[in-house]
Amino acid sequence: MRWMILCLAVLVAATGARGDNVKPDDLERMFHDTLIQLKDAQNRKAELATENEKLTARVADLEKQLSSQSIQLDETRRQASALADRTLFLRSHYAAWEQFIAAYPGIKAQWEVFMRTVAWSSAPQPGIFMDPEWPISMEK
Repeated sequence: MRWMILCLAVLVAATGARGDNVKPDDLERMFHDTLIQLKDAQNRKAELATENEKLTARVADLEKQLSSQSIQLDETRRQASALADRTLFLRSHYAAWEQFIAAYPGIKAQWEVFMRTVAWSSAPQPGIFMDPEWPISMEK
């Protein structure tokens, strides 16, 4: 219906501009040209609608990816925070242990003998009995 109104408007405008000396062949040619332009515009509109649907689906996929990556980032930050807390705890205990050993020379000598003989010889070797990713694997 719209294209009919558009065609009539074009024809009236063309007729009014040229006056009475317009030939019917010219009017028919202008009508067909207008129809072709209208069909091209409708085809382009349909193409744009299809492209818009594809882009909407792509945006939805990207939003899902962003959501999953945000969750992974939050989990990684939580793990980093937990490891930082554990590291602080172990460092503070190690510093306290060093101060304690330094305060008692007799215990320090016994500890050094223990470390040189018993501790190093009985320590498990890396392999099936030792987890190389120990702090992280405990949280899984």
